[in-house]
Amino acid sequence: MLLVAAVLFTLEMWSPEFYFVVSFLGLLTLRIVLAPTDRVPTWWSRLNWVVRGGFVVFGYLVLQQLPELLP
Repeated sequence: MLLVAAVLFTLEMWSPEFYFVVSFLGLLTLRIVLAPTDRVPTWWSRLNWVVRGGFVVFGYLVLQQLPELLP
């Protein structure tokens, strides 16, 4: 995530909303790649709560940008 922040600053594309979206998509991707196969550890259920909270924040960001997208 620090690398993402550095790249966004370098490309002059930094905004907290864009950083969150890119980081959240990275988290979701890693969650799919690193999913446990046999038994579910306790940290995985905690990660599910973090992902649910991320979806709430993502939904808020989408609703915040909605008036700009609609005519």
